[in-house]
Parts: sequence; structure tokens; C-alpha cells
Amino acid sequence: MTGNHFFDPFEPRNQAQRYQQYAHFRSQTPLAWGRPPRPGLGNGVYVFSHEAVTGALKHQSLLQAPLAAAYATQRRQLLSDGIFGMVSHAVLFSDPPRHGVLRRPLTSALTPPAAQQHAERMRHRAESLAAECARRGQFDMVTDFATPYIAGGLLELLGFSESDIDEIKQRTGQLAGELDITDKPPRPGGQSAAYKALTRIVQRNLDRPRFSSGTLSKHLGDLVGSGRWQRGELIPNLVFLLFAGQETAIDALGNAVLALAHHPGAWRAVENGDVTSAEAVDEFLRYDPSLQGAAFRVTSEAVDLCGTTIPPSTPVVALLGSANRDPAAFGDPDRLHLHRRPIRRSRTFGHGIHICAGQHLARHELAIALETLMAHWPAWRVDESGVVERETISFRGHTRIPVTIKQAESAETPTAEGSDPGPLP
Repeated sequence: MTGNHFFDPFEPRNQAQRYQQYAHFRSQTPLAWGRPPRPGLGNGVYVFSHEAVTGALKHQSLLQAPLAAAYATQRRQLLSDGIFGMVSHAVLFSDPPRHGVLRRPLTSALTPPAAQQHAERMRHRAESLAAECARRGQFDMVTDFATPYIAGGLLELLGFSESDIDEIKQRTGQLAGELDITDKPPRPGGQSAAYKALTRIVQRNLDRPRFSSGTLSKHLGDLVGSGRWQRGELIPNLVFLLFAGQETAIDALGNAVLALAHHPGAWRAVENGDVTSAEAVDEFLRYDPSLQGAAFRVTSEAVDLCGTTIPPSTPVVALLGSANRDPAAFGDPDRLHLHRRPIRRSRTFGHGIHICAGQHLARHELAIALETLMAHWPAWRVDESGVVERETISFRGHTRIPVTIKQAESAETPTAEGSDPGPLP
């Protein structure tokens, strides 16, 4: 890691050509210095290789908000930065031992069997939405299918009213921009309108006279009643679940549909039984992950990573999208291969103690959605001129993906790009 390789994530070309930029840096160094991920912080370290990203995500001295004396001033400034001060009680932004206290109830409620049961209950939702989209012929993948499917399913899981779904999606989209790495100073006043609006929605649902048993909100609310959680922790974590439980999943589904549009023959591997839909989902998530970089962490002491010593109080950003395209971990990484049988796992859901608690649910949701869409849409195309990408760096997704259902006989012949030659070595 030298000054000759200085990464600037805010350059327009880095956003427009992120995978090429990752490859350039990864070929030179596993980690590099770069611009601060938030105003008020010093230069950060950006991590590119699969090995280095894995090491960074599980390192015990890389924390969300360390109390190290050298970081005290920056920590106070960060927590006074509206949005981070508000979400500092959420599980993703907590350090051990508090992290474990907050996380265990979530993981116990989102075990693989529980996640699969809930996802199967969503199959009817997927069928209804896919049939309606096919009937209309022209629709937007994000607003007409992915949002009511993913966000609606999450609200059902939480026990919240689905009448708030449009405002929730609008506000969580705003929250993604506020949580993104940025070189812009916080707005005067430091209060997040999106966070406050989501807090009101959570509070309104919690105040309902009879809250449904068996819901995730009831499960977490019982922790407050038993004294294991505090009321001041329940609201921020439910707000964060509203954000994390659907925002990146909606993006992931949109990214997968775009990948299929660019590889029109790829899904036949699933239809022929050569690949399960779950295996296909893992490849979509590796190929174009909706979360490109993990939330930055800070070294609480000097940290050695891949032979490089990172000084204390340094912000570190693990680039998940780069790790997923590392040729040292995945053969022919820039190509979509649904037959892929990788030895190493992608880092889409992170790694270590902060690995995504909802990863099992997300995988099942995406698999059911893609199975349903491909069954209802024998021939379809994306209007590429109308696709609108998010204006964020850490979050990779789209706000608009227009789709047209075509007659089956007009389906395009799969191109060479769409072919999937089978398992990679």
C-alpha cells in the first residue's frame, strides 16, 4: 500500500466504471489509501482483494465506533452527524459486547427454516404481482414488482400495515443516500427527515391496540418487556430493519433482472434442472451485488492486513463488489455463470460478526421471485434507454427498470453472452 495507488471513490468514472476500477487497483495492491469516506475523517483505506476484504470484515480491532483516544474527536463529530447519531443504537452500528445482545434476537427469529417458511408465504404475492405485470404488458420492475413484493413481505414479517409502503420506500431510498460514503458536509441542523418519518411509522405501528403475535416486531417488543432490550433500542432497530430488510433486496432483484436481460439464455440452466434457483441467486448476488462496500469501520489499534500495517483511528472500507470479482477467488469473475461452483463464498452479505442477519430470507425471496417471473414472462425485454441507476456509491441499484412483455414467438435467440458453458474450473 503506497501513495502511488490513491483511490477516489467520488470520481464519476469510478461510479460509472466501478468494476474496471476495482480490477485496476486489485491488480496493483490488495488495499490502498483513499479519500475520507465521510467529512471530518482522515484518509481512509479501501480494501479490494477477496482475501483482504475477508480479513477486514472479521478483524476484531476494526470497529464501528471505537473508544480509542486518538479517535475521540472524530467519533464525537460522526455521532453528531444527524443520521449516524440516530442509528448508532442499531445492531449494524454497534460493537461487542452490545452487538451480540442486539443481534441474537434477530438471528434467532431469522433462522434458515424460519426464513424459508416466510419466503414460501410470499410465493402467492409473487404470483399475483407477476400475473398483473404480464397482463399490463409494460411496467416498471422496481415500482410495480420488486417494491410491493420485497417491501410488502417485510411489512408482513414485521406485522406492520402495508398502507405505508410507498412512503417507506421513498424514505428508505433517502436514507440510503444519507448513509452512503460522501465528501459533502452534513446539512445544517443535522436531522434526517427520512429517519424521523420512518420513526413515526414504526411508532404508529407499535401503538396499534392489538399487535399480532408471531411477528418480528412482537418478538422484539417482548425483549423490551422482559428488560433485555431498552425502548430506545427497539425503535432504531426497527427503523434499520425497514431500511436494510428491503432496500438492498429490491436492488438485488433489479440487478438480477438486468443481468438476465444481458444474458438471455442464462436462466435455461435453471429450467433444465442443471442449476437450482438458489444456486443461480448466489451467482447473481456475486456478479452484481447491491451493496458495493460495507459500512466503514475504524481501527481501534494498529491493524495488520495482508502484510500492511494500518495505523490506529483509520477508517477502513471493505469493497464487497471488488472481492466478488477477484480472479484469485472466482474463475472468469467478470462473466455471469449460473453453473458456477465456487470454492470461496462471495462477500455480498459480509463476513464475521456483522454478516447480514437476513441473508437466508433474502436468498429465498430472490429465488422465489425469479422462479415466478421467468414462469410468467416467457419473453420479455428491458428498455435500456429508460433504466435509471441510483446516485449512490455504496449502494448499487436502480430506481427505474422499464420492462415490456413480448409474444413468445418473438423471443430473441440467445447471444454468445447469454450462453452458460457450465461449471468453471
